[in-house]
Amino acid sequence: MRERLERNRYKQIEIEEHHEARMIFPDEHEFALFLADVPGNPDYTSSEFREQLQTKLKEHTIDGKIAVREHKYVWKAVKA
Repeated sequence: MRERLERNRYKQIEIEEHHEARMIFPDEHEFALFLADVPGNPDYTSSEFREQLQTKLKEHTIDGKIAVREHKYVWKAVKA
């Protein structure tokens, strides 16, 4: 991230990394829609993929909530 900003002539670069950001879903339907929207994934809203969805739900339950961990950056810089 820093290299790309420097290459584009930014300076006074400050970057915060958040390794434990989470996207939390209100229910399994919303989670299925999210997964189905990822290119290459099947339509997890279809009953045909119900078993795979249940597996994904088990993998993505964090503290009793359906969630996906994300790696996020928050940055600020001045254009030179």
